[in-house]
Amino acid sequence: RKVMLRLAGLLQGVPVSFVEDPLENTEGVTKIMRNADKGHMIESLLACEAWLPIRSVESTPVDESLKMKTKLQKVMAALDMPQMFDAVMSSVFTEGVVDRGAGGLSDSGRKPSTAMTRASSGLEPSSSQDLLESTDNGNNFDLSDGSTTPSQKSDDFCYREGDAAAVVRKASESAELFWTGLASDAEAIRNAVQKLDSMKEITKVKQLEAELKRERAEECHDLHVVDNVSILVLTFGIFFRALCGRRPTVAESAVAVAAVNEWRQEIAVKRPGAFWKKTLFVEVVVSAMKESTSPLQPHFKSNGGFLDLDDLHDRSALLQPFFVSPAINVCDIMCALDKFLKPEHADKGAKSSQFCEWILLETIRLAHPFPILERKLASDVEGIANKGAHVFIEFDHGCCPVAGQQQPASSVFDPNRWENGDKCPFSGIPFGSGPRKCAGKQVACAVLSPVINSLCRTRRPWFESSFKPGVGSRFSGRHNDCNGDEDSAWLIGVVLRTLKKSLWIGLGFKPNH
Repeated sequence: RKVMLRLAGLLQGVPVSFVEDPLENTEGVTKIMRNADKGHMIESLLACEAWLPIRSVESTPVDESLKMKTKLQKVMAALDMPQMFDAVMSSVFTEGVVDRGAGGLSDSGRKPSTAMTRASSGLEPSSSQDLLESTDNGNNFDLSDGSTTPSQKSDDFCYREGDAAAVVRKASESAELFWTGLASDAEAIRNAVQKLDSMKEITKVKQLEAELKRERAEECHDLHVVDNVSILVLTFGIFFRALCGRRPTVAESAVAVAAVNEWRQEIAVKRPGAFWKKTLFVEVVVSAMKESTSPLQPHFKSNGGFLDLDDLHDRSALLQPFFVSPAINVCDIMCALDKFLKPEHADKGAKSSQFCEWILLETIRLAHPFPILERKLASDVEGIANKGAHVFIEFDHGCCPVAGQQQPASSVFDPNRWENGDKCPFSGIPFGSGPRKCAGKQVACAVLSPVINSLCRTRRPWFESSFKPGVGSRFSGRHNDCNGDEDSAWLIGVVLRTLKKSLWIGLGFKPNH
């Protein structure tokens, strides 16, 4: 990687520098990230093409990015997103993630008690929807915030009169049932993805739904592992519900799983992504956002608002930060969390949603989902590089703790370091700083803190045996670069095209994004 980037810089006539251990130079990293210009390297020459048929708020040139981020922030303000996601997360944990009554896998014949009967007899529940309808009726447990009654909103884990141990045990069982049901949803969706792959370049999700209904596929119940697909299904389901106003169907979720994996492998420069799957995903989600159930309805230009989903930049300002990027990044974050979360952290996280947010920030700090960030300097940064240099911040070097090695204090997983919020010296790392910082920090915390809280409530034997987000994880630039999944011929072609573009830039030609 460094050889290619240094050579690209040489061809462009731009000096290149690397920050190999950002945790040991947080002040320098903060100064670097105050620069808005990302130059013409990874984001410009590689990521922009990989993101097609949408544009990325993060990867596009400054002016284009500002235009999209302005629209994104306008949508977030109009929908009052942090508060909206509180309600969304509560619905997800009480009603389930996927609509199993549509898309060819109907469960309309089941009674709500079926899942609890299965659970009590040692059998697996059939879906997150069923098991959540069947549990906690009259038990007053709300999985979303740590309280035991729907009206009780406390940061600490509270309980009614009675045996505290029984209350904690009940919370653990409820959390485990949710994740077990999610695994069931994921298995059904995995089967639908296989059907989608066999159909070849369909253009409408209804074609997949019709095929699933025609075959009346049997549902599978391999529910022992919450894997990478489960996390992707959960993430997509949360944001789909938020912006479309309903749960996604099995077919819609299958399209999301298939398309996100295509984006993931091309953005990570592993393999080319199937353009038809990405295009189908755009059609599915945009169509759903236009439905009457969507909270976006009052804000469409056709209704006198400011949003036009037929415009590339408007739809990209929603699809990239709310659907594709979270589906990729949350999977990587959960893989890291699986390694970092110790019993003492889980005990505190089960009792405090605030501590869950600290767990999230600390996980991202040590295993950032962006392996490498870049900026072109508008001024000197002492000890790193001078004005005009292109600097790469390597979050995949020196950050993540290595088992069996003595680690500096900055590499120790310690959620308590976030107790003082923005005063933490690493505060600029998880969601960035400067004009290019992530606009969705509040949304990310509103979504992932209750997810982590739910995981913390599970019993340790269940967590260690069933929570396996790394299973099925491929094409991530963060943790599996050398797993043999690369398309070597395609990769060589990418490198050669990148160097060719760099030469043209060095000769004074304007880059084509």
